Amino acid sequence: MVAGGAASGRRSRPKQAPGVQQRLTARRADVSVPFLMAPHSVALVLDPDFGARLYVLADQMHVWIVRSPTNDPIIDAFHAVSTSHSLERGVTSITLHTPVDGPEMVSLLEDVDLHHGIHGHSPPWTTLHLFGMSESPALYDALAQFGIDRIESASDRVVAYRPDPSDGPA
Repeated sequence: MVAGGAASGRRSRPKQAPGVQQRLTARRADVSVPFLMAPHSVALVLDPDFGARLYVLADQMHVWIVRSPTNDPIIDAFHAVSTSHSLERGVTSITLHTPVDGPEMVSLLEDVDLHHGIHGHSPPWTTLHLFGMSESPALYDALAQFGIDRIESASDRVVAYRPDPSDGPA
C-alpha cells in the first residue's frame, strides 16, 4: 500500500505547469491585493507611507521599497523573521535622496532589472507593480527603455508589462 495518495483515500492536488498564470488574492487585516501573477513579478514602492501593506505584497513577489519613518519598522520586522533571501519574494530597501523623476526612475529600474532581469533571474521580470507614483510622460519614457509595452492603472498602483526578454525580439 502506498502512503498518501489515492490508496489512503486522499487526493493529491495536480501540479501546475511552470509559467501558468494564476489569479491570486492575498488578504491580511484590511488589505486585499488581487492581481494576475506573471511568471515573474516585481514591485517598486516609492510610497513613504506604504507601511504594513508590505507584509502581504512581499509574500507575493519581491518588493523594492523606499525607506521612510513609516516603512522602516515594517522593513526591519520583515527582515527579522525572514529566514533567507529570495528573488521570488522578499524585500529590498532603497534610500532616495532626491525626488524620482526621469533619470532617477531609469536608475532605479536599472537596479531592478540587474537583479530580476534576463541576467539576474530566470524567468526575467515581465510585470512591474509601481506604488507611490502616477502615470506621467517621464514614467512612460523610463519604462519604455525596459521594453514595457502595456501600462494599466489601478486604484493603488500602476502596473507595467513587457514581453519576456529571454524570448528574443518579437
